[in-house]
Amino acid sequence: MQTNQFDLIIIGAGCVGMAAAYYALKSGKKVCVVESQTIGSTERYWSSSFSARQNRVQYNEEYLTRYVLESNKEWKAVEEDLQPFNDLKRKFLSEEGALWFGDKNTSTSEGNIKAANAVIGMINSSARTKEERVESLYMEKLMQGSPEFMRAFKPNDVPNSATSEWDTWSALYQPNGGSVDMEASYLAFTNFVKTKGATVYDNSAVVDYKTT
Repeated sequence: MQTNQFDLIIIGAGCVGMAAAYYALKSGKKVCVVESQTIGSTERYWSSSFSARQNRVQYNEEYLTRYVLESNKEWKAVEEDLQPFNDLKRKFLSEEGALWFGDKNTSTSEGNIKAANAVIGMINSSARTKEERVESLYMEKLMQGSPEFMRAFKPNDVPNSATSEWDTWSALYQPNGGSVDMEASYLAFTNFVKTKGATVYDNSAVVDYKTT
């Protein structure tokens, strides 16, 4: 029976698994990746938003906003490092901007506009350099369809300007928000892992394991 020794065995070659393999290989580890399906399959990254994932800094919790700000730096560094393996030649992190608008007093699973704006304010108040500040635009009231807002964003689903809903509607725009291209990044991670010496088994289910 053949025995192989690895520093790290990763079960599951989805986006997270291949990213883990990338970092392990970069640190000089001997890596094995095991996947029950075909590695590189589109099922690895598709969802209701296809291959895109929302990227935003608007959170009610300060630690989450700071986490995203740091992770965005890492995304850009990884994209640059993986340029030779990026067959689709697309940006991993696109900063089209993230816009929230609606009732500022309503809380949802995504958060609350007023609270998210307060978090950005707290981060900016403690920032020591321009680079540490979070750029954003907050409009407290969209009374009568705020001409600046309507010209800039041309939203389709907004209250009739004759209604009182505008009294509680506000908007929070963060220009660095946008999306992560999971297809481009996943395929680049996969190309790197396969090229840089990892042992890769796809269409191979793990049926048992033992700890020593």
